[in-house]
Amino acid sequence: MKQEFIEDLYYGRYNPFERPRASSPARDAIEQQIETETHYFTTVMRDDDYRRFLDLSDLYTASASFEQMDAFASGLQLGARFMHAILAEDETASQPRPRLQT
Repeated sequence: MKQEFIEDLYYGRYNPFERPRASSPARDAIEQQIETETHYFTTVMRDDDYRRFLDLSDLYTASASFEQMDAFASGLQLGARFMHAILAEDETASQPRPRLQT
């Protein structure tokens, strides 16, 4: 199984960034609220103000992506240390290390 997973990853049959979008009533409600608010702003704001609002929204998205990248990297490091500690039976491998700086 380990060899098959490694080969699948190497040959591009597995891409860890491709995953189905999780749907839930709470998420669907938020998505609907976003659509409603976006429609509101498109109808009441002048075009130039709306463009600035979209730019601000893009900045928030970019900022959040840095946080998500940091969380992903920290989780991946923790998972790797966890697996190393289990497979190597080495207690020093499970000691916390400083977080990555981005």
